[in-house]
Amino acid sequence: MTGMLAIDQGGTKTLAAFCTEKGEILALGSDAGYAALDRSAIEDIQMMRVAMAVDALISQLRHTMQAQYEDLKIIAIDVGFSGADWDFEYPLIADRLQKTFAASPLLKDCPVHLVNDCIGALRGGTAQTPSVAVCVGTGMNIATIKNDSDRYIYGFGILDRDQGASGLGKDTLDAVFAAESGMGAQTALTAEVLAYTGFTRVEDLMIHWTVKGLSLEPKTLVPILLKCAVSGDAVALEIVHDFSERTARYVLAGLRRLSLIEADLPIVFSGSVLKDIGQIIVDQTMYYVHQEAAQAKTVQAVYEPVCGLLLLGLDRQYGVVPENVMADFYDSAALLGLLRTGGK
Repeated sequence: MTGMLAIDQGGTKTLAAFCTEKGEILALGSDAGYAALDRSAIEDIQMMRVAMAVDALISQLRHTMQAQYEDLKIIAIDVGFSGADWDFEYPLIADRLQKTFAASPLLKDCPVHLVNDCIGALRGGTAQTPSVAVCVGTGMNIATIKNDSDRYIYGFGILDRDQGASGLGKDTLDAVFAAESGMGAQTALTAEVLAYTGFTRVEDLMIHWTVKGLSLEPKTLVPILLKCAVSGDAVALEIVHDFSERTARYVLAGLRRLSLIEADLPIVFSGSVLKDIGQIIVDQTMYYVHQEAAQAKTVQAVYEPVCGLLLLGLDRQYGVVPENVMADFYDSAALLGLLRTGGK
């Protein structure tokens, strides 16, 4: 049996997947929730997380395929890498990946196709170009693709405040503190954040956050923010609307940069923040995008980014992936919980 491997190396988790040439996804492997990355020592940690995810995947393949595993051949590895931002980084990262894969007899001679992780997210929503990807998870990245050679990916051009769940969570905490000090309006976020953190007073939360080293990741507050925004809390809505407007500015700047402002193209939204009630951010972002790019279309990515990377491999294999292959791909993705939405 022959097939392809995909690895989505993100800021919070690394996920590996295998599918056959016929489009059936047979196994997954992850780094089991390894701690979120700190840019200060990132490369060794990222490669270790890739190796952990691949080891878990191979173990699952052995279990799933049993005797057939001995005849398994991997023909390509597609990697979406959160640190692949500058052109000079790609050959360096690819070389390190090859060395990481060399430890496995199954992978050591496989060609590696490296892209920024935003590209896998984009393919999880569309195969069309030109197109735009807006990926909002722990961080944020936005890619505008005109064709194979003309593209713009923000990478480290995203400001700290706009870094997805990390930025939104910090804005949520700041709003609670501002309401307590009288610098900001009262908000339903206060009661919700106190209940979540287990404090009865905002002052105690502030003391533990600023002095005692409270172990709280602001990104975990995003579900509270979105719940309050959908419920109509004015402060939560302002945070969401401001974030959406800033996100739209990135999108519009990319479209202007590549002369696509008037194009009829899909804008694919992906990432954990934009699922379910996160649709409020999608809708608001598109409201602002449409002020200049009236022809742009909203697309919620159907697949998780690791599936988008597998689809890149199938694209190379077939040119245009046949309908029966896509049907098997969709069904197996659904069984493994890799669909972001309910529709095809």
